[in-house]
Amino acid sequence: MAERFSMRLGIAPISTHELDVSVHGFNCERIGVAAVRCSPLTMIPPSTGVKTTRIGLCLFLDGEMSAEQDGRSCKALPGDLVMIDPSRPFAAEATHVQAHVLYLPKANIRALVPQLDCFTARTLSTASGAGAALRVLLGELVSNGLESNTVDMIADAALSLLASILMSHERSKSIALPQHKLVHRHRIRCFIRDNLSNPLLSPEMIAASVNLSRRYVYDLFENDGLTMMQNIRLERLKRCREELSNPLLAGRSIGEIASSWGFSHFSDFCRSFKKTFGCSPTVYRRTSSKQ
Repeated sequence: MAERFSMRLGIAPISTHELDVSVHGFNCERIGVAAVRCSPLTMIPPSTGVKTTRIGLCLFLDGEMSAEQDGRSCKALPGDLVMIDPSRPFAAEATHVQAHVLYLPKANIRALVPQLDCFTARTLSTASGAGAALRVLLGELVSNGLESNTVDMIADAALSLLASILMSHERSKSIALPQHKLVHRHRIRCFIRDNLSNPLLSPEMIAASVNLSRRYVYDLFENDGLTMMQNIRLERLKRCREELSNPLLAGRSIGEIASSWGFSHFSDFCRSFKKTFGCSPTVYRRTSSKQ
């Protein structure tokens, strides 16, 4: 069944535990819906040469996912809807997740929302309005399926609801950043990358490095789903995870690794690591060494 819904994504477990994924639902040319359960995993685009013409929209029921695409990043929680275009570069990591996934042809969505690419890797609310209607529709389709004579009508309804969600998104009128703001974002990201290990890295330091006000720096990243400091913490955690799985660094303690990437408090690091990756750094290192 999972193969019917495959978009040929590359997936791998985050920890060394066996990857566990279950998928059920239905799939046809104009629409596909699936209920998905998975253990912690990472996702990357399809391998070279695999053409993907569909957009994936994930409605999270349980668990969390961080996603990056088009220079944006977001952290999705239960109730959030996130759109990913697997035909272009992206990265995503999920904890133990339950989700309803909607597949729609990209060309059909773009016909209604030409600026489609502005909405990838953003959290879209399903708490009310069109978002709530789409959430209910997905739940009904997963539970009860779809009769062949209603496919076109349901596909049209899903497209219309999605277009309404995107166009009513609170910042849809100002999503496309001017060129000078994109330049500022790039400068800031470069400074953060080069100073990620500095425990004193702060919004004030970042703002001073690019000669901008702190408020302006925050405004540049306000649409990303994660705040600037949350993104910094996530990047530090990823670097620590890489080093914990590196056998050449087996002689370094977990505390030393955490400290080298800017974590001043070991207990805070351990809590953040477990919340993000689903296991403690000690367990992750031990299971990584057995691979």
